[in-house]
Amino acid sequence: MLINLFKLPFIFIISTTLLSGCLSLKEKATIKMLEDDLVHLHSILEEAKNLAPPSIIYRIDEHRFFTLEQYNQKRGGMTYYNNTQKGIHQKILDSSACLYKGRLIWSTDRDDAFAFPSVLSSRYSQCVGTKYGCINVILVTLNGGKKFAPTNAGFGITTYDPEYYSANFDIIVTSDGFYLGKSSYRQQNDELDSPWWRKFYFDPSDSNYIHDDVGDKETPSITLKTPSEQTRFDCSDPAIYPISK
Repeated sequence: MLINLFKLPFIFIISTTLLSGCLSLKEKATIKMLEDDLVHLHSILEEAKNLAPPSIIYRIDEHRFFTLEQYNQKRGGMTYYNNTQKGIHQKILDSSACLYKGRLIWSTDRDDAFAFPSVLSSRYSQCVGTKYGCINVILVTLNGGKKFAPTNAGFGITTYDPEYYSANFDIIVTSDGFYLGKSSYRQQNDELDSPWWRKFYFDPSDSNYIHDDVGDKETPSITLKTPSEQTRFDCSDPAIYPISK
């Protein structure tokens, strides 16, 4: 049905184009704009046919989880936060969260305020190979992901391998902010034994939504855990293509 509806305007435009000698420049410009819009719509519809189904890449609990969506072999996809109890399905990243190689602990019940890692691709980002390099950021929201403020918080330095560098970090999201832990080497286990910790508190009065750019020296409690006990994004689903990982 959608395809049939899509074809009808083309018939109109072709018919009108044949009579273009009778049209003003403004009318011709309008027709050209409609043609371009329809071609763009057609490309979107064609791409939608080839998108893989949503894949859960991080489960918080029975009702809350993150999904990778709108991805295929040529498209890295987007990351969404979901809460099925509250009917929340909110896009939080225009890219794949799988690029973050560090550990993530989600120890909060809040849907409105949280922090989330945004890591650039070591293979496809335009910053790779430039003299400026790439810088990862942590995104902070206080309205459920409708608006984010980027903050560095020590998470991002200039690097030519942003994915690899992100593996040195641990992020623990809590109800009042987040902890950022950094190690001088890539952690392979799931013990929070990082020697360097900082705590950042949510602050709506600050442009970055955190109380301080450096944070407070504070070690997190060992009781902070994700309800599901997941500590990393799981992007092992065979349907997830390498471009998203």
